[in-house]
Amino acid sequence: MKLDLSIVGQYKLCFILLLSVSLLFASFEITVILSTLVVLFVLAQKKIKFSNNFIFLISLLIILSTIAIITGLVKNELGYDFLKDLCYLNKPILLILAGYAIVRKINNQEFVYRTVVSVAVFFAIIHLFLVAQYVIAEPDFTVAGIRYYAGKDSVLELFALSFLVANIRLKKIKLKHQNLITLVLALSFFFYLSRTMTLIFMFMFIAFLGYLKLTTKGLRYILFATLIISALYAYLFSVKIDRDSDRPIDNFLYKLKIAPGEIFVKQGSFDVKDHAKLWDHWRAYEASKAIDALNDRKTIDWFFGLGMGSLIDLDFYAPLSDDDKGMRFISLLHNGYVFVLYKVGLVGLLIYILFFVFIVVSFSSTKHVLPSYNILVGIVTFYFFSSFVISGIYNLADPISLLIGAFFRQCEIEIYENSNNRY
Repeated sequence: MKLDLSIVGQYKLCFILLLSVSLLFASFEITVILSTLVVLFVLAQKKIKFSNNFIFLISLLIILSTIAIITGLVKNELGYDFLKDLCYLNKPILLILAGYAIVRKINNQEFVYRTVVSVAVFFAIIHLFLVAQYVIAEPDFTVAGIRYYAGKDSVLELFALSFLVANIRLKKIKLKHQNLITLVLALSFFFYLSRTMTLIFMFMFIAFLGYLKLTTKGLRYILFATLIISALYAYLFSVKIDRDSDRPIDNFLYKLKIAPGEIFVKQGSFDVKDHAKLWDHWRAYEASKAIDALNDRKTIDWFFGLGMGSLIDLDFYAPLSDDDKGMRFISLLHNGYVFVLYKVGLVGLLIYILFFVFIVVSFSSTKHVLPSYNILVGIVTFYFFSSFVISGIYNLADPISLLIGAFFRQCEIEIYENSNNRY
C-alpha cells in the first residue's frame, strides 16, 4: 500500500513540475529538457492505457509534426533552427500525453483543480511582490514599466481565476479561504494590464459555466459578450487616446484600442520605418512577412509549408534579442495560425483547427452535465483567441496544453461515473 501511495505521489509531483517549469525558467531550452525528462518518466510506467478518442486526438498533432519534419528535411538544413522547431511543435504533444497519463494514474478528480489553483496563487503572490517593488521604486510608473518589470501575462493565473469565479456557482471543489485566494488572483490579473487576458477571461468564464455550448442559452451569452466587446471598441474608436500619455489607464486603453490592427492590418497601411507604428502593428508585420515568403514559393509550399528549420525574413534587424545587432530571421510567430501555415501549410492549418474541433465534439453528445467538458471548451476558447496573438499551443511559456490531456481524461472519468461505461 505504501508503494502505491509513493507512486501516486511521484505522479502528482510530476504534474506540479510540468505545470510550473515554464513559469520558473526563462530559458526555453531548460524548460524543454526538464519537461521531456518528466514526461519520459511518466510514459515509461507500465499499464497506461489511452482511449480511442484520445489516441485520435493526439495523432492529429503527431501527423502535423511529422509533415513539418519531412518537409524540413527536404527543404532545410538539419541544424539548430530545425531542432528548435522540433521542440516547438512537439512540446504540446508531450504535455498533453503526460496530462492524460497522470490523471489516469492518480484517479483523483479534485487534484487537478486544487493544483492549478495552488500553483497559480504561488506565482500570483510573486507577481504582486514584483509589482509593489517596482511601484515603490518608481513613483512615476507606467503600464509598460510594470509589465516589463513584473511580467506581461500569466495564462495559468487566468485559467485559475476563471475557474474560481465560475466555481462560486459550480461548487466543483471546496477551498478554504476561497474569497481571499480569488482576491489575490484578481489583483495579480489586474496588474498584468493585458488586453488579451482581459478579453479571454470573459469568454473563458462563460465557457466554464457551460454557456458556450451551441444551445439557445449559450448563443445568448455569446451574443451578450460580443455586444459588450463591440460597445467597448465603439467607445475606444470614438475618442482620441494619446499613445505617449503618462497615465497608466491611457496606456492600457491605447493598447486595447490598437489590438485588432496589431493582428490584421496589412503591412502597406503603415510606414515600417516609423518604429512606433511598427511596434503597434508588429504581429501583423511578422505575419505578413511569412505570407510574402509563401507567395514567393511554389504552390505546393502553400499546401505543406516550408517545414522545420525554415525562417521568416523580417527585412531588417529587429531588437528581439540580447544581441546588440538584433534579429533579422525568426522562427516562431505571435500568430499561431500563420506559424502553422508557414511551417506545415494549409494541410497543417486544417489539422490544427480539426484538433480543437475534435476536443469540443468528443463529449458534446452526452446528456450529462460534465464540468470538465465545460473547462475543455474554455481551454479551446482560450486557444482560439491566443492563436492570434501568442502562438496558441506553441507558446513557449504555455503550460495549459498539459490541462488538455488532464481534463480530457477527467471527462472520460465523469462519463464513466454517469453511465458505468469503462474506458
